[in-house]
This record gives sequence, structure tokens and C-alpha cells, in this order.
Amino acid sequence: MKREIDQMRCCCSIFLDTFAKIFKGSVYLYGKLFRMSFETFSTKYFEKYKGELAAKIDTILGYNEADAHLDPADQWEYALPGCKKYIDSGYYRYMLARYLYSVRFIRNKRVLEAGSGLGWGAYLISGYPDGIMAIDINEQALCFAREKWKDPRLVFKEHSVLDLASLNKRFDVVIGFELIEHLTFGDGKQFLGQAFSVLDRKGIMILSSSFADSSEQAKDQERQNIYHLKIYTKDEMEALAREAGFRETKFIGNFIAVIKK
Repeated sequence: MKREIDQMRCCCSIFLDTFAKIFKGSVYLYGKLFRMSFETFSTKYFEKYKGELAAKIDTILGYNEADAHLDPADQWEYALPGCKKYIDSGYYRYMLARYLYSVRFIRNKRVLEAGSGLGWGAYLISGYPDGIMAIDINEQALCFAREKWKDPRLVFKEHSVLDLASLNKRFDVVIGFELIEHLTFGDGKQFLGQAFSVLDRKGIMILSSSFADSSEQAKDQERQNIYHLKIYTKDEMEALAREAGFRETKFIGNFIAVIKK
């Protein structure tokens, strides 16, 4: 166990160095906070499910950026855990762990994944809910997902996260991982309202993103990535969720929000 923890620490150090170079050194979030929370979170949930889901994990990690055939502009944000940079840095464990964290909430539930990307996350957890609908607006990404990930409980659909009500379905859980930072403030507000409208009573929404502690930190992070239109502070996210009708928002570190109806 000590050896595995040491290896994970090594991976996290490599990840932090790589991430700092990619994003030109965002000191606060990808330094201090990830050293405090990222390693613990990633190790806990990856280790918990790696045996149970070994076959799926191996399948997912067997694909990399060369397999997705996406437009160059989409390759940065439509990521596969099997990409070399994520394997080398150890970041693939966090990519998987955020979905594995959701397992506690989705067993025998009706699940919607908003912004499913290349679909590997929905496939990873598809054995736990009664059914999971995964939506995205990128047709190329959906074609890849439908071709690679097969499960009778999993459905991929081209649909906007800003118009969930027109799905005419109810869900127990809505997940949106690495989604909301790609929405403007107005669209983020609309997405939360739409999620509230399709959730059943006592429904739960789980988001992953960077939830900054201050507006200054949020602005700094936005400058580091042109695809991140809005980094929400914790206060902003909690206020928007409350305005949408949700009663409670809890954060894990600065990267997961669990929002309860």
C-alpha cells in the first residue's frame, strides 16, 4: 500500500509540473489545492473501483487521441483518459475518479449526463443506474461514443444542455463533469434551472469543475484556458443553485459540487 501511495505521489508531482506548463502556472488551484485534495480524492475512488471495473477501465484506457478523429479545435477539451499526457502525468486517475465518486448516488437511479463528450465516463458507470442518458451537441464525439461504448442501459443523444426540459423525461441524478466552465454565466444559470426542472423530488446534481474561492482566482484561471468561458467561485455556484431552486450545495475541495434539490 505504501508503495502504491508513493507511486501516486510521484504521478501527482509529474501531473502538477505538466499542468503548470500547459496552463502557464496557475499557482493557486493547480498547486496548493491539488496537493491537498487531488491525490487523496483520485487515489480513494480509483483504488476502490479499479478491481470491480477493471475490464471497463482497460477498455477505456485502450483508446487515445488518435482514435477519436476529432477536429483539431475539439481535441483539447474532448479528452480521453488514455491520452499519453494523462497516462504519463497520472491525471487519468482523477478523470476516472470523478465518475467513480458518483456511484454512491446513482445505484438503481435514472441518470442524465449533460455534456458527455466522448462518452467514456457514462460507459464506465453504466452498470450501476437503471439507465443513463448521455447528451452532447458534438456529433463527432457522439459517433465515437456510440461506436465504442456498448451497454443496453446507456443511450447517447444529440441534445443541448440548455434545453433539458424538452427531453420530456425525469431523472434522479444529473451529472455534468468538466461542463459548466464552458458555459457563459447566463448559460450556466440556464443550465442549472433546466437541471432543476428535470430532476425528481430529492434529486441530485453533481458537477466537476474548478470552483474558485475568490473572483480574482477565477479570473486568473479563465485567462489560462481560452475554452473556459466562466470559472465560477464557490459563492457564485451556491447562489446560482439556490436561485434555481436547489436547497443545498456542498463542495469537495475546489473541484466537485454536490447540489441537492
